[in-house]
Amino acid sequence: MQYLSNNGGHGSCEPSQPTECELLSLPGALEMVFNLSSTVDSPDQIKVLAEATDILLKSSQKLNLDDQVASGYIIGKLARSMERLSGSGVRFVDLRPAASAIVDTASTLVEAGVQEQVELEDQSHFLPPRKRKRYQEKLEKERKEKQQEQWKLEKEVISQLMEEVNNVAQAVSNSLEVPGSTILGTRSMQLVLDWESGPERGDVPVSIPAGQVRFPAERALSPFASSPDVEWKITGFNDNPYVWDRSAEDIHSSVVDVTLEDSLGNEIPVNGLTEAITIVLQNNPAMFKVSHLVHYKYYDNATMVLRDFKARENQTFGITLTVQTNTYISSARIYGKMGGDPNDTDHDFSKWLTSDDFDISGSVGSQTFTAFFLIFVGRVNNGSGQYTLGLQIDECLEHGCNYTTDMVSMGCRFWDSDDNAWKGDGCQVSPKTTREETVCLCDHLTPFGVDIARVPNYEPFHTRSVIYTDSSLTCFDE
Repeated sequence: MQYLSNNGGHGSCEPSQPTECELLSLPGALEMVFNLSSTVDSPDQIKVLAEATDILLKSSQKLNLDDQVASGYIIGKLARSMERLSGSGVRFVDLRPAASAIVDTASTLVEAGVQEQVELEDQSHFLPPRKRKRYQEKLEKERKEKQQEQWKLEKEVISQLMEEVNNVAQAVSNSLEVPGSTILGTRSMQLVLDWESGPERGDVPVSIPAGQVRFPAERALSPFASSPDVEWKITGFNDNPYVWDRSAEDIHSSVVDVTLEDSLGNEIPVNGLTEAITIVLQNNPAMFKVSHLVHYKYYDNATMVLRDFKARENQTFGITLTVQTNTYISSARIYGKMGGDPNDTDHDFSKWLTSDDFDISGSVGSQTFTAFFLIFVGRVNNGSGQYTLGLQIDECLEHGCNYTTDMVSMGCRFWDSDDNAWKGDGCQVSPKTTREETVCLCDHLTPFGVDIARVPNYEPFHTRSVIYTDSSLTCFDE
C-alpha cells in the first residue's frame, strides 16, 4: 500500500500503521499535493512532488477527466517553480532530475488520456424490425456527438499538459551550465533538448525509444538554424497522443515531434527543406502479424501464383512473405503490375529476394523464412485500380511449402495542429523502411507518425496460377 504524508513524502506501509496509512481519495490526495506545490523552494522538493503525483496516478485503475485536470494543474505549478528557480541561477545539473520527474508524470497522464472510441449500447433488438433502422441511425448520430465532445476535452487536457512540459524544457534551457544536449524523462514520453546547430549539428542522429531523428545537411538547415541561440526540441511518444480526430485511428506507430525554437522558446517555422529530415518511427507489431499459411498450389508447368488488391496512385505497400518448408529457400521472385497479370518481361515492379533477404527461424527440416519488401505504386489512370502481385519460389514448386503474404498500406503522416488532423503532405516513406521501423522523409517539422492499414486479400493468393506455354499466357482459376 502507498502513503502520502503532509510534507510530500511517500512510500510503502502496512495497514498496521494507521497514522501514515490513513487513506485519502484520489481527488483529496491530489489536492494535498497541489497545496504543497505552492511552497516549494528547491529542485528536490519539485522532484518529490512530481513523483508523488505519479504514484497517485498509477494507483488509480482509471482516471476521470477531473483527476487528469487536477494533475495538470500540479504540473503547471511545478513548472512555474522550475522557471523561478532557473531564473534565480540554479544550475542545470540540479534542475534536470526534477524536470525529468515532471516529464515522467506527464507521460503517465498522456497514457491515461488516450481514450478509446465511444461505444453506445445498441438495444434495437428490443424494437420492431420497422423501427430498428431509425433507432440505429439516431444512436450513431449520438455516438459521433459524444466522440467529438470527448475529443474536444482530450485536446484541451493534452494541449495544456504539453505546454507545461515545454515550459519545463524552457526553464532547463535557461539554467546555468547547460550541456550540448540532454534527455528528460525515462518513460513512454521523452524530451530531447539539443543546442547544437549549423555546422555543429553534423550527421549525428538523435535517438530515443520512440524513434530517431537524422538532420539534413547544414545547407538545408542554415536558412532556419543559422543563429547560435536556436534549440532543437524532440519529443517522443510510444503511443499517439494526438487522438482527437478520426484520422488518428490509422496511426499505428510511435510519434516523434521535432521543433526548432529560438532563445525565448518560440517555435521557428521550418517548411520546404531542400533536403529531407529523416524520422525513424517504431511500428506497431500487431499490424504485421502473420496470417494463416496455405499450401503453395500449382499446376503442371506453373511458374507463378498471383494476388490482386486495390491500389491508389503514389501509394506505398509493405509486404511480408512468410514461407515454411522442409528445404532451403535460396530465392524468390516478385513481380507487380497495375491493371493486368505480371510476368518476367511485362511488369511495373520486380524484386529478386535472395537468401540474404530472409530471416530464418526453426531447425533444419522445419524452417520458416520471412522477408519484407516495399512496393511503391506510381501513376495510375483514374487515380486507383487493381494491382496484381506475382510470386515465384522454385523450391516450393519442386518440394512444396506453406506460405502467406501479409500486406499493409503505409504512409508517413504529420499532425496538422491548425486542422487537428493527420496529413501526408511533404512526407514520403523511405525505401529503408522495415517491418519494425518506418523511415519517413519530410520537408518540414511537426509531430510525425505512420498510417498503417492491413490490406484485405480480394482474391486469395494461392488460388490462381500462371502457366507459360511458349509465348502465350493462360490463367486458371480454381
